[in-house]
This record gives sequence, structure tokens and C-alpha cells, in this order.
Amino acid sequence: MNTEYLLKMKHENDYINAYLDQIKGIYKHMKEDSVYFLIDSSLNVNENHIQYNKTIKEIDDLLNQQNEHIQQFILLNKKINRALINMCNHEWCTDSIDIDPDRSKTIEYCKICSCMK
Repeated sequence: MNTEYLLKMKHENDYINAYLDQIKGIYKHMKEDSVYFLIDSSLNVNENHIQYNKTIKEIDDLLNQQNEHIQQFILLNKKINRALINMCNHEWCTDSIDIDPDRSKTIEYCKICSCMK
């Protein structure tokens, strides 16, 4: 083998090694970037999880308040109905309702407030 051929092969080998070093550098950056991406993603997931839990807590608090208001409304509605029934000058009416095709039941109710005796 002559010297020129060996120098040419060394030059091509250096070129290939430089190219491989570039590929290694790119791969290293990709690997680091993906690790940072995973860390950022996990932080984002954690932040999203925290925000999600806050939102769920707020919704839960609102639902509890809504349930309290509904219970207060039900109690107020019962009080109003009792007051209306107590204030009503009842006009009782007797009627028959069908329970099934063969049976009926007699009921008494007020024509004004619809309460039953």
C-alpha cells in the first residue's frame, strides 16, 4: 500500500469519525432534551394534577353549598305548605281514584289547597 492511499483512508476515516461525533452529539442532546422534556412533562402533570384537585375541591364545595341551600329550601317549602294548610278555609271534597282496573280508593281532599284528610 502506498502512502497516498493510507493518507486518503486516514482522511476519510477522520471525516467518518467527525460525522459519528456529530451524530453522538445530536443523540446526546436529544437524550438530554427528552429527559428535560420528561421532567417538564412530569412537572406539568403534577401542576395539572394540583390544579385538577383544586378544581375538584371547589366543585365539591359548591355542591355542598348547593345541597345545603336545597335542604334549606325544602324546609322552607314545608313550613310554607304547613302555614298555607293552617290558614286555608278548607272545602273538603270526596273523590274516587283508580288504583288498578278492578279497584278504586275513596279520598278526601281540599279543593283550595289540595291537602288530604
